[in-house]
Amino acid sequence: MRALLTWISVLAIVLGVSLPAHAQGLSTGPGDSADNPLGSPPGSRWRNSSDRFFIASRLDAGFFFLRPRISAGWGKPHYQWFGLDAVPILSTSALGGYMGGRIERGLFELRTGALYQFSFNRSYLTAKDSYSRRDIDIIEGPRAQYWLWDSQLELYLPLGRLKLHLETQPIVAFGFPEDKNLYLDTMWVVIGSGLTLRQRVGVEFFLRGTNIGLSPTIELVWLDERQVAIIRAGVHLRWLLSDEFQVRTSILPVVNSPDFLGRTGGDVLELSMRWLWATD
Repeated sequence: MRALLTWISVLAIVLGVSLPAHAQGLSTGPGDSADNPLGSPPGSRWRNSSDRFFIASRLDAGFFFLRPRISAGWGKPHYQWFGLDAVPILSTSALGGYMGGRIERGLFELRTGALYQFSFNRSYLTAKDSYSRRDIDIIEGPRAQYWLWDSQLELYLPLGRLKLHLETQPIVAFGFPEDKNLYLDTMWVVIGSGLTLRQRVGVEFFLRGTNIGLSPTIELVWLDERQVAIIRAGVHLRWLLSDEFQVRTSILPVVNSPDFLGRTGGDVLELSMRWLWATD
């Protein structure tokens, strides 16, 4: 199975490299207009709205997870604005929340803030060179809890009929024993205290005559405390049904890692729906 996923990832990268040669046969779909922010839903509802104070939400839901984001700010929601985000974390596995500032300006998004999480079914991990799925599933000692200073910069750059999507996410973990590591379920990695850096690069195109976007993607996660890098590669898909609603999925398995975490080590076939809302 791992070999199959690796071949899928390699094929996705090859397609991404060869796409510019075939760009005339593709459509950028809803992103064709220069007025439409790259990476945003189709249509004109958000970009044609007026600048104002607003409350908005972005709800991501899928199998066994629900990730609501509540925002308050000034500008055009989901298009060009600045303000504050609050993200509650409540599931069968964890309790916590994130709060921070956000700026969206069409071609880029920047956020930074603090996240706290208390895990119901994960313990701190003894530091070692490699981890298995069994290591992170066994509960020994107190439940893991931690703080993160979590930032993320996203850039959407036009490449003719393609869109280059860059994500940089540095996080700093603290608030747990220095001689322990922990499994970070938002990145699917085992981290230590200090810096973790995620860099993702994708090239998106839309299938002709559709609102279905494909993005061959490669991702590198650097774990500073452990001095190792994890590489994932594959493809993202999003089906833009309206200004407010889209369906998303990913095949982004591990290509190289010192750990053997199975499905918990990568973003593999996580089907989700995204809904956007804002006050008038």
